[in-house]
Amino acid sequence: MMGGRVTLTSLSYALIGLALAAPRTGYALRKVFADTPLGVFSSSPGSIYPALRKLTASRHLDARTDGNSAIYHVTAKGRRALRDWALAPVTLHEISREADIALLRFAFQEMLDDAAGTRAFLLSFQEAVTAHIAGLEAYMESDDVIHMSVHGRLAMENGIMSYRCNLAWAEKALRAFPEEGK
Repeated sequence: MMGGRVTLTSLSYALIGLALAAPRTGYALRKVFADTPLGVFSSSPGSIYPALRKLTASRHLDARTDGNSAIYHVTAKGRRALRDWALAPVTLHEISREADIALLRFAFQEMLDDAAGTRAFLLSFQEAVTAHIAGLEAYMESDDVIHMSVHGRLAMENGIMSYRCNLAWAEKALRAFPEEGK
């Protein structure tokens, strides 16, 4: 916590998003991480439970007791934080370093019921990917490539190809969220 403000992590946002989808116990939330691709964030009780305590203390989540278990519900503050995080524009840094986080943000947008916000997000995703591809292609055309090994060049080509797949996905996703009135 910095200056009374809580710094939320991608794990925190994932917990908020999952609790928004369906209020759950800490154990049930941990199982989602253990049994799905969200496990890349952590299914460890040593990560999940402290994050839940922090989110409850900061009033992003509310823990309601049902028998012996606390069931986590999203508060208005948690919903606002999730909305702000999920719909924030995608940056070049995020595309080049944390594209999986951008896709996690996209996945949680379904619960926000904001097609215009999702469209704006996808346009920023498309723009960031396009800029990153242009930068990588410019590097591949530069004199610096002469000093790269075959392995290095092939790895760069793989990266460019995968970003082109991300770009094709963004274009497809944008067709699912047409501009209002079109």
